[in-house]
Amino acid sequence: MSKRVLFVSNGHGEDEIAVCLLKTLKYLKPSWTIEGMPLVEGKAYRENCIGTIGYTRKMPSGGFVRYSLLNFIRDIKAGWWSMTKAQIRAVRERKNYYDMVVAVGDIYCLLFVILFLRRPTFFVGTLASQYYESKLWFVKYHGFLERLLMKRYCLKVYMRDELTAEFMCRKGLNAVFKGNVMMDCFTVIKDIKLSKNGEKVVGILPGSRDGAHENFQTILETLEFFSYKGSVIFACALASGVEVERLKRPGWEFVVGSADHGLEGILRNGHAGREVYLYRGMFGNIINEARFVIGLAGTANEQAAGLGKPVINFYGAGFQGTKSFVNSQRRLLGETLIVLPPDPKLIASQMEILLEDDQLVQKLGRPGRERMGPKGGSQKIVRDMLEMIGEARES
Repeated sequence: MSKRVLFVSNGHGEDEIAVCLLKTLKYLKPSWTIEGMPLVEGKAYRENCIGTIGYTRKMPSGGFVRYSLLNFIRDIKAGWWSMTKAQIRAVRERKNYYDMVVAVGDIYCLLFVILFLRRPTFFVGTLASQYYESKLWFVKYHGFLERLLMKRYCLKVYMRDELTAEFMCRKGLNAVFKGNVMMDCFTVIKDIKLSKNGEKVVGILPGSRDGAHENFQTILETLEFFSYKGSVIFACALASGVEVERLKRPGWEFVVGSADHGLEGILRNGHAGREVYLYRGMFGNIINEARFVIGLAGTANEQAAGLGKPVINFYGAGFQGTKSFVNSQRRLLGETLIVLPPDPKLIASQMEILLEDDQLVQKLGRPGRERMGPKGGSQKIVRDMLEMIGEARES
C-alpha cells in the first residue's frame, strides 16, 4: 500500500542527511509520495529536485543559533518569526495528509513535528553526542524533557554514534546506532585519481560559510613556510558559496583550470614552489585520497575524519573558526582533529610531521573512523524504519 512521508530537517547538514535518507526510501518504495520540509535553508532539496512544502529564507546565523543569543536576535530581525508562521500554516493545511514523518535534526525540529504534525514519527538525531563533554546540556546529551518527548512521540530514534545510542537505551528509549548518514552524503568517482605518479595528497577544506576566504589566506601563508621536499598535491574542495576571486593572495598566480573533473583553477607560488588545485564537485575524491586534510569546516571535517583522515584545524575567522565551535568538534572527533593556533609556521610543521610518520597518521585517524562509522547507514536506517511499520517485506 502506497504511503505519504514527510522529511523535516533544520540545517544545512541536516538537509543533506534528510535528502540522503529520502532518496534511499524513494529507491526502496518508488510508489510512495515522499516530500521534504526544510526549516532553515533547503538548498540540498533544491539541488536534488525534491519537492518541498513550507517556506524558508536565508538567515544571518546560517542556522547556528544554539551557541549565540545574538545570532538568534539577528534571525528574528531578519524575519525568522514570519518564516516560522508560514511554515506552521503549511503543515496545518496538510496535517492529516502524511502517514509518517521523519524528523532530522535536534530538539527544535522534533518539537516542530510534535506540535504541528502529530503523525507517527521517527527521529534522526544529528547534534547531541555523549562525546561532547560540555556543560551545555543541549549539546552534551538529550536532556530529560527531550528524552520524554522522544519516548512518548517517536516510534524509534536513531543516534549519531554508538556511545550516545547506548546512553539513550539506558534511559529507557528505543534508540539505536545504525551508522552516521553523513558518510553516505558524498560520492567518490572511481575513475578519477588526483595522484597519478605516487604523490601524497593533502586535502584543503576551507569551509562553506563566512570566514572561508579569510581562513584560506592563512592556509596559503602556511604553504609559504612549508619545507617538505617530497612530492605533494594540495587539493582544495570548494563549496558552492566560496568565490575563487576572493581566494587570491599576493605572490600567488592564478591559472584558469580546465573543465575536466571540476578543476576551476590553480594557485601557484613560484618562489615557494607550491601549487593549490581548486576543485568543485570533487569533495569525495579529495578526502578519499588525502593523507590528511586541513579543515575549517563542520560536516566536511567530520566526513574526512570518518574516513580515518587526520584533520588539522586552527582557530580562525567565522563561526566555525571560533574556539567554542572548534573545541566542541575536537571533543566529538577526539585525536583525529588536531587543533592549533593560527600560526602558519606551526601548522606547516605539523603537516610535515604527518607527511613523514605513517604510524602517527593511522593512530590519529582511528578515533574518527570508529566514532563516525562506515558508509551504509542510510540503507540500514531506512530498512529498519520499514521493518518497524511492517513494510520490510516489500523492500
